[in-house]
Formats: sequence, structure tokens, C-alpha cells
Amino acid sequence: MSISKKIFMFLFFVMAAMSVNCVSYLAVGRGETGVDGKIDILKVENRKFDKLKKTLELGSSQNPTKLVFSPDGKYLACIIIKKTVSFVSIKEVFLVVYQVGSWKKTKSVPLGEIEVKSIAFDPKSNLFACSFVQAREGNIHVWKTKNWDTIKKHKVSGEDYSKKIGFTKSGVLVGLNSDDAIVSYKKISMKKPSLTQNRYWKAASGKITSIALSPKRNDFIGLLENSEACSIKNFKTASWKFTEKDIKSGMKSIITIELSPSGKYIGYEKKKDVQKYDLQIYDRQFKKLINKPPGSIGSIVSRQYTFDFEDKYFATMTHGAVEVYSIADGKLQYQYPSDHGPKFSAIAFSPEIKLPKEKKGKGFFTSISEGGLFEDLSRDDGQ
Repeated sequence: MSISKKIFMFLFFVMAAMSVNCVSYLAVGRGETGVDGKIDILKVENRKFDKLKKTLELGSSQNPTKLVFSPDGKYLACIIIKKTVSFVSIKEVFLVVYQVGSWKKTKSVPLGEIEVKSIAFDPKSNLFACSFVQAREGNIHVWKTKNWDTIKKHKVSGEDYSKKIGFTKSGVLVGLNSDDAIVSYKKISMKKPSLTQNRYWKAASGKITSIALSPKRNDFIGLLENSEACSIKNFKTASWKFTEKDIKSGMKSIITIELSPSGKYIGYEKKKDVQKYDLQIYDRQFKKLINKPPGSIGSIVSRQYTFDFEDKYFATMTHGAVEVYSIADGKLQYQYPSDHGPKFSAIAFSPEIKLPKEKKGKGFFTSISEGGLFEDLSRDDGQ
């Protein structure tokens, strides 16, 4: 290739990169009994946190307790609890799905009086799974995201239930049961959907109290607890057992663990006292805790935190704000105050979407083909 051709190619790619905006969203659920619930959508453009983009109004006493974006960036799935305050308190649960970008409600599924334990999309965003308890029985329901029809309803054996579920990179559904056993199910076929238990495993000593999966890895991690301490271990799906060497050991009072989407970073919560937790981020590649200045991260009051899809940030909920930190150095990047509104109840990051920059003189952006997003990115008035 000639020098002139190389220069042309270099300038072409530079101009292409300059003409693209990278946009993602942070969804913040808010709600409590007797107050109108809502989901605030915050825009992150070119890795800069912008002001409020949109508010999804839910109605009185409707609390969004779990939020998750699909890996392809098309959907925001929400578990909404609606409480009826009367002589007898009734708690109805709904699965509500929004189209990302237009923020239109595409599906609302009444689930009845249940207690939702965990929700997850498969890596290809074709399936959505929800584990819950109803009348002391554990259930897992699976929906097909193409039309949001329920394709499988599964009852967990006995009085067990799946307190945490997730999909591996290859699309295998894995769960941690209430009896501290790790189970997996045969891969779900779209033509003849079924949910058949394939593997069942319990630790010879101690118990598994938490698991975490990444959409980019088939192996996952588990928190093994015994009478003396906790250790984070890697679970090999090929051999269906933990590897001998611990990822991190000698820890105490660890509550939950989470994996970043790439699987490189591990988040875990250490119980500080009755209502406070310390959040730590561990780099498993370099085997070290993320550096953080004194006072940042620190104690959190909610046991909900989330990584973004690009391994750049993690977000936590405190008493008065949602706080977003950089994974690279642990520094506070953004703070979204409560402003005396409903309590924060759930948070979730969307994947990053690359959008062409609007031309000067244009007041709006029309659409992109990838992910089915349609929105006016130049407007931030909540419309």
C-alpha cells in the first residue's frame, strides 16, 4: 500500500471516529408506598454524564425494584411492585418492558402476588428469565423477547427457589438455589423450548451464598462461606466444579458478589453494621483492589450496585444520591441527588450505542438501525 493511500485510510478512520457519538443510559428507579413511582433515565454521552433525559412515570405506590437492560440495547426490563393500601395490604407484581430510545412501554405482564428474586437476559437478548417465589414455591419463567410471549414456566423442586440466576456466554441458564446448590439447565431451544435441569452441585464443606455471571464468559464465580472466612472461587463449567486456587480468600462478612460484563472486575459488599456496607472492586487480572481516595465509595446503604457494559464505571445508591465511580481509579465521576423525591430503589446501565453526530443546523436526530433506537438526542427537556 502506498504512503498516500495509508494517509487517506488513516484520515478516513479519524473522521469516522469524530463523526460518532457514544451514548448509553443509566436508569434509576424510585418509589415507595403512597408516592408516585418513576424511573429516571440519565444520558451518558461520549462518557460524560449529562442531565436528566427522560422520566418514566409509574403511578401511585408503584416501586421499581429491579431494572436490567438487554445486552443489545433494545429493551429496559423492570420489575414493578404495586402496593394497595387498604384493610388488607395487597402487593401485585408486574414485568414492564420499555423500548430504549423511544421509551415507549412495549409490554406489561401481571405476575400476581409473588416475590421476585432475580432477573436476567441471555447474551443474545433473545430470552429473558425471572426467578420468583409464589405460595412458598420456587418458579422460573422465561420469555421470548421477539414478542414477549412466555415460552416456559418451570417449578423448582421441593420448597427450593433460585435466589440468583444468570446466563453464561453460550446461553446456558445457571441458578443458585435456596439450598445453596448451583444448578444449570439444558440450553433453551427456540423451536421446542424446555427448561430441564442438567447439573446440580453442592460444596463438600461450607456453603455457596452468592454467584455472579458474565455474558462474555462461560465460567463464573461463587462466594464460598465457612465458619471462619469467605473466599471467591472460579467455577469451571467444563468440569462443573470450582478451581482449586481461590481468586480471593480470607475475607469476612461478605454479603454478595457481582461480575463486570467482561468478567475482569469483581464487586463485593462487606457488611459494616446493621444498615451499612462497604463496597470493594477487585481487579482479578492484576489481583488488586481498585485504588480509591479516602471518603469515596465508602459506606452504602443499599445492597444494589451495577457495572456499566464497557467496564468504565460502577454505580451505587446512598442515602441521598446515586453515585458513579470510575473503575480505573475509584474516583467519583457523577452524583445524582435525590432532591427529596421518592427513595432510590434500583439502578442499571445500558450498553454503549454508537450514533452518528447530528449535522449543524439540524435540531434533531432521526434513528439508527442497530438496536432499534429512535430518539431526539439533541433535546434534554424530558420530552
